[in-house]
Amino acid sequence: MTAADTPRGPSPATRRSWAVWGVAVAAYAVAVFQRTSLAVAAEDATSRFGVNASVLSLFAVVQLLTYAGMQIPVGVLVDRFGPRLMIAGGLR
Repeated sequence: MTAADTPRGPSPATRRSWAVWGVAVAAYAVAVFQRTSLAVAAEDATSRFGVNASVLSLFAVVQLLTYAGMQIPVGVLVDRFGPRLMIAGGLR
């Protein structure tokens, strides 16, 4: 067996790719947890704010519409500045 035949492990580019992917997954998980956190506190929120469930659900709808509406501008920014910078900026 020669030195060229021995496995050397993942390249630095592969490790960096996995690190960027891991950061993106973590940012997505945080975003999902923040969007669904109101569902856990819905009963307390309705009594505290004195609103019914339909008004409370309006918060979730507005948040979803805002998220959907930002897809195009953020896509343009990703094309302009790159995904790494946008993910890092989104974590701030």
